[in-house]
Amino acid sequence: MSAMKKTPKILIHNRLAQFFDPGVISMFGILQLVLRSDLGISIISRETIAFHMGYNLPLNRKSRKRIDDLAHYLDDMGLIEYHEDYYKVDTGCFYAEEGYELCDVGVFKLLMQKPDLLRHYLLIKRGRIDGKCRFSLDYFAKIENTSVRTISRWNKELEELQTIIIYQDTYNPDKNGRSNNVYVLYSEEQAALKNESYGDINRSVSQRYNSFIKDPTKFTPLQRKTLKKEVEEYNERNPDRAKDLSVFSTSLN
Repeated sequence: MSAMKKTPKILIHNRLAQFFDPGVISMFGILQLVLRSDLGISIISRETIAFHMGYNLPLNRKSRKRIDDLAHYLDDMGLIEYHEDYYKVDTGCFYAEEGYELCDVGVFKLLMQKPDLLRHYLLIKRGRIDGKCRFSLDYFAKIENTSVRTISRWNKELEELQTIIIYQDTYNPDKNGRSNNVYVLYSEEQAALKNESYGDINRSVSQRYNSFIKDPTKFTPLQRKTLKKEVEEYNERNPDRAKDLSVFSTSLN
């Protein structure tokens, strides 16, 4: 398989996130952290994977079997090739475009030794519509084969790790009259709040930029340089709405 363009994200196969032991999710992500810089066929030892997953070395019989069982899942899916003392990996699978869920590297590192939390986070991420996940506690408990109490505990842990934010939807209670949770990703919520706080600044820059385009002669050299710097900062905040900086090239000396 040929390697595709590298990405700073961790790719989690959709089937792993939904059906398998959550430890498999951690293992596949750790393979990417360790081997992403290598292109082609790579070899990695059982002990290296175990170390990154938080197991004590040397491995005892129970831990060794656990790691091998997880590796067999990945082998069955064709994602790695299992051998008695090592695993063979074609790193091209780390750069696939379809059939995978993306996970920020920072979030993955926080959760890679907590596979139950990692899977729960990914299910929240996959369940979002317009940036919000509205799955009930009962639904999570069913698909993750655990109790509502455990789901509530995982929610709290994910919030404490600043990976998600949970709001209460008091307008659409569940069948028992309880408020439903509304989940958003912490990173996206913080970005939205930051953009909102820049709203007035963005509008001010846009107004002065438009005025400059209409009549640059109304701006002193210092005002022009200041505006150019502000527009550069605006473009960094709003890459999808970046303004043309070339208008300053003939005006700045």
